[in-house]
Amino acid sequence: MNDDLRKVREWAQDELDAEHEPPWATRRYLQVVVLIDEMLASRASANPRRAGNIVQLDFTRRRENKAPLRLPR
Repeated sequence: MNDDLRKVREWAQDELDAEHEPPWATRRYLQVVVLIDEMLASRASANPRRAGNIVQLDFTRRRENKAPLRLPR
């Protein structure tokens, strides 16, 4: 997955370097680059046992914090 993130980051950086997009788009490309840099940095420092599927981990965290679902009678 890190390879895919790096490819998207390179693409966004190439679009920034080309300077042929409107200002609103260049800000979005910059946001993509910054977010991917943060994600890659956090993965490098993350616990290897928890470096699995991010969606699965996020879902698990949300379910742990919620009370059990109770259906009306």
